[in-house]
Amino acid sequence: MWDRLFLEARLATLAGEAPYGAVEDAALAVEDGRIAWLGPRADLPGAVGSLARNVEKLEGRWITP
Repeated sequence: MWDRLFLEARLATLAGEAPYGAVEDAALAVEDGRIAWLGPRADLPGAVGSLARNVEKLEGRWITP
């Protein structure tokens, strides 16, 4: 189980063809102060309630490197 999960984010991965490598409606998980998982929210490996101790919805705000 992750420590924290951010949902409804926009990720700037700086990879791929989209400007800034943008991933819309993304999720980012943190465990022990490190990124444990990131990607489209639809690709999460399970139900949100079972994946993390704390869940925060970012309402479309950006997460950048």
